[in-house]
Amino acid sequence: MYSIDAMYLMTCTALVESKLTHLKQLPEGPAIGFMQIEPATYKDIFRYLAIKDQLRSNILNYTERVYLPYNMVNVLGDLSLNVLIARVKYWMQPERIPSYKDPEAQAAYYEKYYNGNPEVDKTTEFLRHFKDIEGWINYEIKA
Repeated sequence: MYSIDAMYLMTCTALVESKLTHLKQLPEGPAIGFMQIEPATYKDIFRYLAIKDQLRSNILNYTERVYLPYNMVNVLGDLSLNVLIARVKYWMQPERIPSYKDPEAQAAYYEKYYNGNPEVDKTTEFLRHFKDIEGWINYEIKA
């Protein structure tokens, strides 16, 4: 589930969704955690992981859990689980994550598969964060 493309996408998603600050949706709303996961999304991912034994096992091992919490509120304080649940949301999509070398494609992918409110275009914000993190992440792909 890891790739440099996923790392950029997940980092920008967290920055757009919560600015890595808010654990509850502002001004009000049902989404929680840095990744601002909504209850319907969590239920969908919970059902998906129920039939994906290896993926579920990997997540449980990584987060040192015996089972996935049924109640989503238990995800709020577990930042690793919050990020992994968001990563599974992207993992479930039919299209591959676009290259980190194409920020506009990553922003469009975020808008299509993660932004829960199509009336609010967050592309500009995503691209601004993408530009910011390019300076934080030093990563070269060695051929």
